[in-house]
Amino acid sequence: MQSRVNDEADARALLRNNMISKNHGELFQRRKTNSTLTFEDLPYQAHSVFNPAATIVNDITLLLVRVEDHRSFSHFTVARESEWN
Repeated sequence: MQSRVNDEADARALLRNNMISKNHGELFQRRKTNSTLTFEDLPYQAHSVFNPAATIVNDITLLLVRVEDHRSFSHFTVARESEWN
């Protein structure tokens, strides 16, 4: 129990010192020329699309995409750049 109290006190001290809430700016900047894959680009109904991994194979950009359906079930699929551009 003692360590939890210390952890909470340390967290409050960090917030007071503005170390956690300080704005450090954007970590990543997306190129304006890059397209974004959304659930509307899929050939079936889905709730969300997550773009976790990208690679180039034979000059074609491939995305390993996690898709969440309306039941909250997820699955992986591959999207090729020509399919969403």
